[in-house]
Amino acid sequence: MKASILFSGGIDSTYTAMKLTDQYDQIYLLTYSNGYGHLHIDRTKKRYKELDKLFPGKFKHEIINIKKIFEKIVIDSISKDMKKYSSGFFWCFGCKLSMHTQTIIFNRNKGIKKTIDGSSADTKEMVEQSPFSISLIKKLYKEHSQSFNSTHYNISREEKRKFLSKNNIRLGIKIFDRHIGIQPKCVPGELYYSSYILLNKLPLHKNKEISTFYNEKINHIKKIISTK
Repeated sequence: MKASILFSGGIDSTYTAMKLTDQYDQIYLLTYSNGYGHLHIDRTKKRYKELDKLFPGKFKHEIINIKKIFEKIVIDSISKDMKKYSSGFFWCFGCKLSMHTQTIIFNRNKGIKKTIDGSSADTKEMVEQSPFSISLIKKLYKEHSQSFNSTHYNISREEKRKFLSKNNIRLGIKIFDRHIGIQPKCVPGELYYSSYILLNKLPLHKNKEISTFYNEKINHIKKIISTK
């Protein structure tokens, strides 16, 4: 049985990948670049090599450019959305929707029915990892006869660290609750969440706005999926 994982090479997605090795014969690690402030994408190659040494042949890793999809979902309407919404949440949520759009296409082409990611309750304040956003993403997959889950959502970051450390997986440089140098860097995302990361000030996005944004983009998303 095959599965795909949205893979940044960070603590959460690496832990998730390792924990799924006994459930799937082949696991595709999918790393995305949206072309707008995504840096150090190649760091995921190093993480993949670490995993391949521990589980030879279990994983396949692909880096996929989603610039055109991201432009359709976010960039083409950015001026309107900046005026409409109370914060810039739509950049991060739109990016995540772009990743999932491409994942659904990838899955269809590979005959994959299940997708997992490393979303964590420890960072549920982030729009793309909030329970409400995840419920919308699950709905999107279901509409395309696929399933999506964040299987280790409630496992604490500390437990994940201990597990990875025990298996000699690099943790990077720890700053606050972040681990630097092991996964790609998203400049716009870090700017949006800087007050949360540094000052523990919660982001301003609301479920009603998230829902409105999703409903406005869903036809674009379905069209992209149907034409690929």
